[in-house]
Amino acid sequence: MKIFGWDTSKRDFVLRGGLGLSHAPINGNNRGATPDFGAFLTAGTVNNPTAANQNSSTLSVDLTQPLRINGNNPLQGAAAPLDTLLGTDANGLVFLNAVAIGGVAVNVNDPDYGKVPSSWSWNLAIQFSLFKNSTLEIAYAGNRSVNLYTPQININARDVNGLSTLDANNVALTANFGNDPFGRKTLTGANITQQIASFFTQYMGYEPLNLYFNAKSSSIRHAGYVDFRRRINRGLSLSANYTFSKSMDDSSDASPDVRVLTSGSVKGQTAVGGALKDDWALSAFDTTHVFSTTFTWDLPFGKGRQFFKDAPWYVSGPLGGWTLSGVGRLTSGNPYQPFLTDSNFLSAGSLFNRTVRPDMVEGVPLKNPLWDPKCRVGSAGGTNGGGCEPYVNPAAFMRPAKGELGNAPRTLSIREPMRKYFDLSIQKDFPMPWIGGEGKRKINFRVDFLNLFNIPNFYLNSRGNTPFGFGTFPTEITGEVVNGVNQPITAAEYNTWAAFNGKPLATTTGVPGTPEGNTALAAIRSNINAVRLPARPGQTTGNGALPLNFFSVPVPQGFATPNSLAFNIADPSLTGYKLYRLHQTYDGNFGSLTSGQVGTSFGSPNPGTSARYIQFGIRLIF
Repeated sequence: MKIFGWDTSKRDFVLRGGLGLSHAPINGNNRGATPDFGAFLTAGTVNNPTAANQNSSTLSVDLTQPLRINGNNPLQGAAAPLDTLLGTDANGLVFLNAVAIGGVAVNVNDPDYGKVPSSWSWNLAIQFSLFKNSTLEIAYAGNRSVNLYTPQININARDVNGLSTLDANNVALTANFGNDPFGRKTLTGANITQQIASFFTQYMGYEPLNLYFNAKSSSIRHAGYVDFRRRINRGLSLSANYTFSKSMDDSSDASPDVRVLTSGSVKGQTAVGGALKDDWALSAFDTTHVFSTTFTWDLPFGKGRQFFKDAPWYVSGPLGGWTLSGVGRLTSGNPYQPFLTDSNFLSAGSLFNRTVRPDMVEGVPLKNPLWDPKCRVGSAGGTNGGGCEPYVNPAAFMRPAKGELGNAPRTLSIREPMRKYFDLSIQKDFPMPWIGGEGKRKINFRVDFLNLFNIPNFYLNSRGNTPFGFGTFPTEITGEVVNGVNQPITAAEYNTWAAFNGKPLATTTGVPGTPEGNTALAAIRSNINAVRLPARPGQTTGNGALPLNFFSVPVPQGFATPNSLAFNIADPSLTGYKLYRLHQTYDGNFGSLTSGQVGTSFGSPNPGTSARYIQFGIRLIF
């Protein structure tokens, strides 16, 4: 709402201000009402949960199952009453078959539980005339939003040490434990199988368990701008605007949706148990500098204009009445969002991938000194190396210890290169007085030249459906067993490395080796096995897991482009071996640029060329 406004009697000075409060009609569950009173969806069965999500169900049609309060009528089926199927107790709580429906958590004792998000906006502007036919406006605008809903937060932390030990002994964490030990069944009475990992959690049998209705997020934005407008005689007008702003928040994207924001999905580490204060950073959409300028020019030809004003219709018709306009824009890029591709053992399933951030390496520049403007975009080549060095420096990051959250900010101040746009339009109205309307009816013909100068613009390659992270967790222990011990590297892996580097081969199935090769492989295995943790109590064979921080090592400058096999895995310090394993799972697109425009696919490398467009339009105006 407007608070005040004042101007002088000469109207060459105006002061305005305003303050407003608004509320958001959402309830914190993935931007939608819960229960959803609106849409009509087909009900799904409640069969065995999927391997990736033990709270989910398959989606084959079964109209006997309840889905919504309206839209799909809840049917109990013929087998038993609904309370019986659910295992509802006398208090109306569901325990027996609870795993058959999505498990969520709410904290009703939290003072912020269920609060309605609110947003305060305020502004102050001064506008005055510099000289005839010109105005200058200087303004400030701010916004403060509170009680915003956080992204889904998994409160069911894993026992990383226990899972790491199982993983070291070649036990698949996603393997089925067997029938649910709590005796829970599906709504149709079928047995439920659970993943092993789901029982190494605080709330066993639920992974993940998400906290909803958590109204603790907030944001703030400050912006100042200068706007100049000038109308020159003979149909020429100009404008220029510059905005300097800064926006910060802790939950730019409070949703697992990845197709909603063009700036990318930044769920933050709150999704896997991190503190909300650690997610406070620049907004994913923050743009520091925006400069735009426009002009409109009634070309001085034809009736009522400077030239050919008295020309006959066959001259004035094609030459007169044209208007030329253009817009130019310079804008800063958005901040970079660093994250690991996996969840670093903190949660299961793909829902929480790309939420854990890497650790920062002090003293290393964020912009890659090896980045070449002549090789701006494209993959760095992944395991096989090659390609372009990325724009963001991978040497500025390293993996945190297994099961820990990285200390990198949610967004970093390194931004995409400045983007430049210039469009030009020309149009003309052709009156149609012969059909009445006192000359108001006309045909408007327009030609637009978009990106007239064919300027390429580049974006950080961290958006889209599956944005590119630092990489997944490296291989720790393989399934190859020697003397009852699962080994950290197989003989076949060693031979691939040895062949690449001209080293002697080791003996393996179908490949004769040399004594030197066998000795080298044994030494590599011995060096790695020597740092492994003790075996589990009572375990008679096999060694324990690698230390949780085994792969928490800085990577060298230029890490993105060599082949994984170029690292010296025989180095007794194990540095080369660690880099070899890290590079095997490193995503070559991490920190790279793309010339794909907002709203297009960001997954495919391209040569970085832009495109210019010409479009024609005809409008009939009555």
